[in-house]
Amino acid sequence: METHEIRYFLAMVRELNFTRAADSCGVTQPALTRAIQKLEAELGGALFLRRPGQIELTRLAREVLPRLAAIERSMMDVHAQAAAVARSQQHSIRLGVMCTVGPAHVVALIERLKEQMPELEISITDAKSADIVNLIAQDEIDIGIAAWPQYPDTVRVDPLLVERYAVAMRSGDPLGVCDRVELERLAGQSYIQRLECEFDDHYAVAHGEWSIELDIAFASEREDWIHGMLAAGFGYAIVPEFMELPAGLVKRVLCQPEIVREVSLLTLRGKRMPTAVAAFAQIAKSHKWNITK
Repeated sequence: METHEIRYFLAMVRELNFTRAADSCGVTQPALTRAIQKLEAELGGALFLRRPGQIELTRLAREVLPRLAAIERSMMDVHAQAAAVARSQQHSIRLGVMCTVGPAHVVALIERLKEQMPELEISITDAKSADIVNLIAQDEIDIGIAAWPQYPDTVRVDPLLVERYAVAMRSGDPLGVCDRVELERLAGQSYIQRLECEFDDHYAVAHGEWSIELDIAFASEREDWIHGMLAAGFGYAIVPEFMELPAGLVKRVLCQPEIVREVSLLTLRGKRMPTAVAAFAQIAKSHKWNITK
């Protein structure tokens, strides 16, 4: 049984005339007649009594009418709900942003998009890059901003920024005299570990095991705690080159080896972008990501 057969049957119930029923459905009378005959074959009996000058419903038609009408109402509800979801998606975004991207950049993107779409609805998921990649792959978010060494084939990757990693420290620290800090200079030093950072993953892909032993004095997922420990002079942390730091802290590019990350825009490969998501992607690609806010 097909939905158009049900629709044609209900039109016949309303019109009790093949010509008028066909017109109301936008099909030819032969097409409607064939569909009714096919439905009758499927249900095992005639649905209409054809008498001279009039057409009547059979007992079978009267019995199945309530259920077939309910099916049509359910289908109409499904189409209406799908249309509502499609309309809402055109002006909504489920955005995933890795923890180490400064909110100032994301806010700037949203401000520009809001100028085009004042009615924009946006939800933001803040997570590690690995989690952002998984959320994209599972279609749990529409678009993501992340930096991960390797991506699955299901994820489309559009690079936004390549940046180096740097060593962050308190202003005036002896290691801050030079523009660059060799990794081996951190051996034996008090190290403050940023648990949300992807540095270890990028290092492992490029160089394998660490070449030095770190003296981890403090570890946290919260950047404000990391900044506080750095400001107190309790050690060093590795941060992205363009990451915003509060006053009193400085960073110097890490070298020997130099480790870089590529911040990228992530979407689900093969999925058509809704209007708002496509507009966000365009704005993100034109944004100046290498400016420290």
